[in-house]
Amino acid sequence: MSKDEQSLEPNGRPIQMRLPRQSGAEGRSGQAGGLLSDLDILERLVGKDEEGIFVSPLIDPMVQLGPSSLDLHLGTELCTTRITDTTHLDLTQDKDRLAEEVKRYVEKRRIAPDEFFVLHPGEFALGATLEFIRLPRDIAGRLEGRSSLGRLGLQIHATAGFVDPGFEGILTFEFINAGRLPLKFGPGLRLGQICFFKMEEAQIGYLDKKVSKYGGRLGVEVSQLHRDPEILRKGGGDKSGDKSASRLDKPSTERRIPGT
Repeated sequence: MSKDEQSLEPNGRPIQMRLPRQSGAEGRSGQAGGLLSDLDILERLVGKDEEGIFVSPLIDPMVQLGPSSLDLHLGTELCTTRITDTTHLDLTQDKDRLAEEVKRYVEKRRIAPDEFFVLHPGEFALGATLEFIRLPRDIAGRLEGRSSLGRLGLQIHATAGFVDPGFEGILTFEFINAGRLPLKFGPGLRLGQICFFKMEEAQIGYLDKKVSKYGGRLGVEVSQLHRDPEILRKGGGDKSGDKSASRLDKPSTERRIPGT
């Protein structure tokens, strides 16, 4: 037997056991553009700092790790919407007015690990992953929902499923209940899964962009649309869109993982 090794099941029927591939110069992660397998993900999780994928906490790898993805849990912070005193959101305003309007539109709340919340049909909310994620510059990610929850009508992201190489922070769930009945759930539930893609190393990681609006966060973050360069120009504020100016617009509550 050269590549495949034959074995027997308990019923006596032969089965094929494929031996692990030998790691080449690029390791198990393969060529650029490839989807990482379970063994590729494990190799990256225990890899060197500059090459590894960092996920914390990793509660139960045997349950969370799939053939080509890693399940993620819901954290304890939510953003729900207030609509009683708002007729619409005007995205054509200058940055200061838009930021204030978005702030009035959402309400942040914490849910204890033993509590829950109810998402009604058609309702929208933001949530955060329990896990803090850090990707190297040659790995991109994609956040997807779990099929079992999708079959009940729960969508966990509207558009923000892609995770740039070099990103670090929590990931955001964009909840929409597309079903006909309210859904009751709470922190600790495995709501989504992330898959990883090997790519050529990016020259500029997410945190090194001129405007990196959502990196380094430890909690759910509302829309930072007002920090987009075209909004800044419209408002007559900073026209350069440089990194130093964009950092000043970040809320003072931003925290970073020590040593990252």
